[in-house]
Amino acid sequence: MKEYYSNLEDHIILNMDQVVIGAANRTLFDLKKLGFTSLVLLGRYSYKQPQASLDTHLHEGCLEICYLERGTQTYSIGDQLFHLKGGDVLINGSSIPHGTNGQPEEIGCLYWLQIDTNPKSGRILNLNSQESKTLINQLNQLSNIHFRGIPGMKKDLEEAFDLLENPQPGMSSIELGYHLLGFILKVIKAGARKHEKTISRQILQSINFIEKHFEEQILISDIARFARWSEPHFKQIFKSETGIPPGEYLQRIRIKKASELLSNSQLSIAEIAWRTGYTSSGYFATVFKKHKGQSPGEYRGN
Repeated sequence: MKEYYSNLEDHIILNMDQVVIGAANRTLFDLKKLGFTSLVLLGRYSYKQPQASLDTHLHEGCLEICYLERGTQTYSIGDQLFHLKGGDVLINGSSIPHGTNGQPEEIGCLYWLQIDTNPKSGRILNLNSQESKTLINQLNQLSNIHFRGIPGMKKDLEEAFDLLENPQPGMSSIELGYHLLGFILKVIKAGARKHEKTISRQILQSINFIEKHFEEQILISDIARFARWSEPHFKQIFKSETGIPPGEYLQRIRIKKASELLSNSQLSIAEIAWRTGYTSSGYFATVFKKHKGQSPGEYRGN
């Protein structure tokens, strides 16, 4: 099926046969193949169970805006680690390695938009050259930080997906361009508000405590006592600042270490369970499969 759009980056031809469909609950549109000169790819995943980790990779010459609509997700950009929760925005700078730091792609919904930082036309959508340069500069200033999104982002993205997945005869290119550009401008506006997520000294110290003692039989009450807070207050603050409960963070650290041992050692699964803080190999296997989508044995076999 073809639909023709005029007055958007000169002439856009949307050929729906060129839409790239990934795994179940994961959809990508190759915008370059659809005729855009400044936008590279628009994607969305909506997972009901954790998926494999996202390997470290980079995008030459383009930056990537990630909007986590719901759920939680850990990302690394270079040597920085980010913990996103629903409503957060993260911008990966052009040509900078990034991934999920060995963590699974979590339950939730994530959108991402890749933008060519030096398009041949010199223009982003219907903006002139100077406006396009200003927009790219503003996005570059927001690269490798994360901040809260603002109302309207989700609607712009949903409308753009609807237009691409269900093209209607006579549909104007202006409508598609309006939603894509509207999303980008909202990202810039949200970033300008400086709603970057900061983590307090107490929580940073608690994270260091977890990473030093994860092999031991520590409880959340132990970590709360270390932070000198009551357990309910500690849980509330920890989740508010990191996007995930402290118990979940502890499990992720343990599973990451267990994954390394499964890949790089000949230790038995029972020994690995013990070394990563689990007294029961059966419980360890249950938690591992929840995070990795495979049993420890299956993971080692791959």
